[in-house]
Amino acid sequence: MSPIEHLIHDLGSADPAVRDAAAVNLMDSGDARVVNHLLTAICKPGNENHCGTLVHALSAFNCSEHVSTIVRLALAGNYEASLGAYCLLEDMEKTAAVLAKVELELESVKNMRPQPEVRAVAEIRQLFLIKGGCATETGD
Repeated sequence: MSPIEHLIHDLGSADPAVRDAAAVNLMDSGDARVVNHLLTAICKPGNENHCGTLVHALSAFNCSEHVSTIVRLALAGNYEASLGAYCLLEDMEKTAAVLAKVELELESVKNMRPQPEVRAVAEIRQLFLIKGGCATETGD
């Protein structure tokens, strides 16, 4: 088993300290192939209150392909995960494809239970310059 594979395996540990150490080492690896594994660990039932470091580990990678998941984390994650997800969104390139995914995700939050705070939705809209459910012209 390669060192990366071993770290990916550790993301499945029941021990948050083991998962966190693996996430930091995967972040330091710079290997973008680990993004899906980090997202799987973040979204795994039982990890919702222990995933802030896992979210932070995503900051080393381009996560624009996973913007919908990042938006949901920003709106529904615990404090640390939510803040980390918001930072990921803040740093994300605002391409037309990303804007479209953010719009769809923000539209779908109307069906989330519990409802995310209106202020959080508004902040993400502002971050992506989305007004009233429509993206502004970006020149893309």
